[in-house]
Amino acid sequence: MSLLLLLSSCNRSVEPVKVYSWAEYENIKLENPDKKIIVVDTICPYETKRAEKDLLKNKLVYYCRNYPERVVAELNLITKKYNIETIHSLSSCIRPPEGFTLYCYEKVMEKEIIKRHGKKWLDSLVRVAVKNYVIKHPNEPYLEDGIDLRTKYLK
Repeated sequence: MSLLLLLSSCNRSVEPVKVYSWAEYENIKLENPDKKIIVVDTICPYETKRAEKDLLKNKLVYYCRNYPERVVAELNLITKKYNIETIHSLSSCIRPPEGFTLYCYEKVMEKEIIKRHGKKWLDSLVRVAVKNYVIKHPNEPYLEDGIDLRTKYLK
């Protein structure tokens, strides 16, 4: 009977494991790369609910990833007039495991800002912030697409 139990345990399928965080996922994959994993993304739903609560309080936050921190500080001076806080944010070049979503709070906020003001409006404010920065720092090169914007804004 013990031999039968041993043989049946060898044929038993391995149950998948549920993970709730990216770190947990990585640890399991390091220990056993073939382990079947079911991802339960808890971060994105939490961030989405937090953003929705902030929107109910009329709190808007814009995360600016494409510009240097010095320009984002200028942009924040402009967006404060519209009750929008601008934060410099870095993007990750590492993709999360399948099933996890990044930047959920940021996406909800940006969607709402665009809904209220439009995409072109937001882009134009960024351009104004860049221009303001260049004008305030005339001795500092500011390159975009290989062009020093001082030649454009300091005429």
